[in-house]
Amino acid sequence: MNGEDGVGKARLIRLLASNYSAELDEDSTTLWLMLLAPYSLEDCRRAVLSVVRRYGNESVRFGSMPPFALLQRELDAVTGAVRGERNTALRAEAEWGRLLEEIRRCGAWREPELHPTTAFVVRQMGGWGAVCRWKEEDVGWKKKEFCALWREVGGREKALESGAVAVARLESGGLRRVDGPLLGRVLAEAADRGSSGTRDACGTRRPQIMEKRPER
Repeated sequence: MNGEDGVGKARLIRLLASNYSAELDEDSTTLWLMLLAPYSLEDCRRAVLSVVRRYGNESVRFGSMPPFALLQRELDAVTGAVRGERNTALRAEAEWGRLLEEIRRCGAWREPELHPTTAFVVRQMGGWGAVCRWKEEDVGWKKKEFCALWREVGGREKALESGAVAVARLESGGLRRVDGPLLGRVLAEAADRGSSGTRDACGTRRPQIMEKRPER
């Protein structure tokens, strides 16, 4: 944010405070400037005007600044930004389209570099080779499965690949619980790895027989 933008945004913040008869200190101004940094001065101006037009004293307590969430809503409307679950759903749809393009472009013999979440979902669906062998009549329900898994993973592919321990860590950390078919697959794979390791550790391998030498 250049100096001219900073001055212009600070003026918009003061005008917003004045409209709601709110007191504005230096720290609050700095915080709002930080939140507005990614946006152009013109987008901020349009969003501030929308807040003033839409939200009166019945929505914003007299003498208080409106919550930044209200301004964020207007900024999203101005810039066309999409957030939350709808954003994730749109990204899943976009990645599905890109996956089909890569299948046509590369074929089964050359696996392309995919978005990390997409690559994880492809592995969960059998791997690149299996994806390339999908029948045309199956594409409809494969799309549903792909998009559902993509939304479920939501950027947590590294943790999920670590198995059940990482899933438990995610849940204890207060993040959205991972459930459904994806959790079942991860837990099953982790259980398989754990049981094989336990068998080795418990001595189920063939014991070594030490030949006793005769005493002289």
